[in-house]
Amino acid sequence: EGVAWFSDQGGPPDDQLQVRVTSVAAPACADSGPEWSCDGLARVRCQFGETLREPCMHGCVPMGGGAVCAGPPSDMDLDGDGALADADCDDEDATVYPGATEICGDGRDQDCDGNDVLCGAGGDGGMFVPVDAGPGGGGLTGGCSASGARVGPTWLALLGLLALGATRLRRRLES
Repeated sequence: EGVAWFSDQGGPPDDQLQVRVTSVAAPACADSGPEWSCDGLARVRCQFGETLREPCMHGCVPMGGGAVCAGPPSDMDLDGDGALADADCDDEDATVYPGATEICGDGRDQDCDGNDVLCGAGGDGGMFVPVDAGPGGGGLTGGCSASGARVGPTWLALLGLLALGATRLRRRLES
């Protein structure tokens, strides 16, 4: 036990601020130990004298001397997209499900086939068509339509550089 005095003004000790510091071990948690255990719809454990509680949306399951939060039942559709949890690769996003339309170049797998779709240049003068980015890929996975076709900024920059080069070459040949 230590005592610290904050007042050095003198005077009687009863008029001075006094702080007492006593260090003791953290109290043990009465309900749980250091390993995760189930407590209703949550898992709990004791860490540094405090009870940690982690809610489990689908319940808690004892496993191997500890406890884990259960996953969603396979017959549920959490995001309401019509695909059950066991087939849906992201059951928290309603735009992602087997058979969904892929959006090229967004870094996401909307149709749960394990592959994202990259946007690659077609042979039609700069129009973009979806190209499968999966293993052994390279095949086209999407069609070409006037509504989905677009000219990317990279192709516009390349076209500008080609025009600039052609202009310079023509000027050199003329002089």
